[in-house]
Amino acid sequence: MAHLLDSDVPNLKKVPMRPTQYVPRPSTGPSRKVDKKMLSWYDWLVSHVTEPIKRPVSKAFTKMKGKVMSLFDSQQIGMVEGRRNHQNTVANYDVRNNQNTSPTDFLAKVKSTMLNLFESHPNNKIQLGLICKVVRVDSSNGGVIDSETPAFSSNNEFIFPKSDLEDVCKKMTTKMIESFSMYLKKGSGWILEEVVRLYISVNK
Repeated sequence: MAHLLDSDVPNLKKVPMRPTQYVPRPSTGPSRKVDKKMLSWYDWLVSHVTEPIKRPVSKAFTKMKGKVMSLFDSQQIGMVEGRRNHQNTVANYDVRNNQNTSPTDFLAKVKSTMLNLFESHPNNKIQLGLICKVVRVDSSNGGVIDSETPAFSSNNEFIFPKSDLEDVCKKMTTKMIESFSMYLKKGSGWILEEVVRLYISVNK
């Protein structure tokens, strides 16, 4: 039996297949009509999409918020230096309360003011005093029958360059709040009307 590789090559008389050249899609005809319909449908769909929502209310609110905050900034608590004695050894400062706050809130608000003062007066002895106005009210008609403006003082604290100012401030404010609380408990009906100011006495 003869081997397949030894047999003659058959003459098929056919031209081998070759790749055809790419012909772009015609601009007319059924396919073009489909494209036009798709584009038309797309334009119709986009025309029904709402525009981005404008936020004039947000802008107005932001503007109003800025004005309101500027009013509060103008009422920030400031420190005023008071009189000194004849030997110029004691400096007194007043920190006025321009808002209706409790003693605890007021002292928290002026904490940075106190720390800055402590830091600027090293090697000095400092004492704080919280001035409050208290009233006694008639229970029958709600009228004020008596009022006082006591001072609730802290202990004298020495400020050194390496002192922990946060700890010193905490000790002094805690002492003033404790004195204020004891005063109301023993004061027979005293009610806080307002926190007037904080005084800071620096002994040089």
